[in-house]
Amino acid sequence: MVKARTLLLAVVLCAFTATPAQAAFFPDLTVSVFPATAGSSPALAATISQPANNTAIKRFTLTLPAGFKPAGAPGASKCNVDAIGRYSCSSDTLIGSFDGKLASRTEFAGTIHKAGPNRFGLLVSFLGGAVSQVVEGTLTQRSSGALDLKLDQLPALPITTLTLRFGGGPRSLITAPQRCGTYAIDGKFTSRLDELAIDRTLLPVEGCQGVPAVNVSNVRLSEESFRAGGSIYGTRTIIAWRASKAVDHTDVRVERRVRGAWRVLGVLVATGNRGDNKLRWDGRLKGRTLKPGRYGLRVQPDGSEPAKLVRFRIVR
Repeated sequence: MVKARTLLLAVVLCAFTATPAQAAFFPDLTVSVFPATAGSSPALAATISQPANNTAIKRFTLTLPAGFKPAGAPGASKCNVDAIGRYSCSSDTLIGSFDGKLASRTEFAGTIHKAGPNRFGLLVSFLGGAVSQVVEGTLTQRSSGALDLKLDQLPALPITTLTLRFGGGPRSLITAPQRCGTYAIDGKFTSRLDELAIDRTLLPVEGCQGVPAVNVSNVRLSEESFRAGGSIYGTRTIIAWRASKAVDHTDVRVERRVRGAWRVLGVLVATGNRGDNKLRWDGRLKGRTLKPGRYGLRVQPDGSEPAKLVRFRIVR
């Protein structure tokens, strides 16, 4: 049986490795938490994507900043790793699911089971279960308070997309911060050739009780329809607003409507003056130019709730 599975794995590798010349190793990460409210036990979803000609990912670490706490999925029972590999775990050990694609063609999916207080396992299988592997994961807390959710020894196959969905409520692995604000979540990737890459996403946490009431008014853009990218003036629009109180800084959240809901694409950091504030912007986020389309922004003073959405358009 071991020889048969080894041969099948070799066939799978041959089928999907006839790709163009190797590209730079830089996987893309998208993270969502629901509900993203202070003190909640949210569901967590992370999607990894990369071209088929990138080196296969060996290790993935999702780092949640200090403020997030381990919850341990108290509503789920434990199932040891050997039992996960034998499909012997009961439904009360489920804490999530996953799905993905190989080389953008072959789809795969499976379940995530609790293997300990802060341990879990994914049973990844291909070819109707003829080739399978348990990928073990851990959630550990650093001395700084940050949490590392780590998957090690991912299959040595050209996975182009992988989405991990961890449950919420009593089956949540985490507790959201008690303090509102925007938190930076880092995805750290190690390839099979030991290449390293990091991608960062920003997550707003809202719903705090008794947050500072900073009144934001007169939010406006000098150009509500503009072309993204630099210009001889170094800007494409000026975002301006008035604030009732001074704060350490102000987050300007750039959002886009995805599947009926507004999703944060990135956050611009601006001044936190009492009174008038402004920010010059060229339509870039994380070094990337926004594609043409409709967008929105919300001004959020540090530690306060965000202001009303203001819409704008990126044109060609």
